[in-house]
Amino acid sequence: MLNSEYAKQRILDAALDLFGKIGYAATTVRMIATQADVSLSAIPYYFESKENLYLHVVQKATKAFHDYFLKDSAEIQSELSHEPIDPDKAKKLILLLANKHFDFVFNPDNEKQLRLFFQMRSSEDAPHVGGDLLGTTTVRPMVSLLMRIKPSLTENEAIVLAYSIIGEQLFFFYHKPGILEQLGRSAYDKKTCSLIRKTLLSKLTLMLDL
Repeated sequence: MLNSEYAKQRILDAALDLFGKIGYAATTVRMIATQADVSLSAIPYYFESKENLYLHVVQKATKAFHDYFLKDSAEIQSELSHEPIDPDKAKKLILLLANKHFDFVFNPDNEKQLRLFFQMRSSEDAPHVGGDLLGTTTVRPMVSLLMRIKPSLTENEAIVLAYSIIGEQLFFFYHKPGILEQLGRSAYDKKTCSLIRKTLLSKLTLMLDL
């Protein structure tokens, strides 16, 4: 018989994979139990319902995402508390955020979480949970920094700019098969990721210096 915590973790892992791959509505409790290699009754026993299991999966994934940026967010908030903030320091912090987000997006270990986050935004059938992940972790701090560097920006202009900076990275994740085909590569290996990072950060640096 499976250890209780081990069984729960297997269920959570299977649910994360399936909710991310095919979405909340298409995923059945039976599919999760089969992939987790547990009895069908184990899921209601540990999580009561598919909806409650989904909430557990999303909350665990979003907490991990928030925790990933916790230290850097605290550093940025500390810098923003000082007026005026040095524009060069603000640029370094924006590049820090962009690099940090890039590392998350292109880490294969985070692929299941990212697929889940995309499904959360596109599914109308799934319970609404998680809030604005990008807004609270990267976009809002980036907006504040952009407005320090470029005082002529309105807040809405800074918001659009911040989402476009982060969105470019997510584009490369979402359209991975087509991009790899165009690049003539079979995977996002170290060399390919270095090329993408260098190109995106060069573009960002140029934009910040204009």
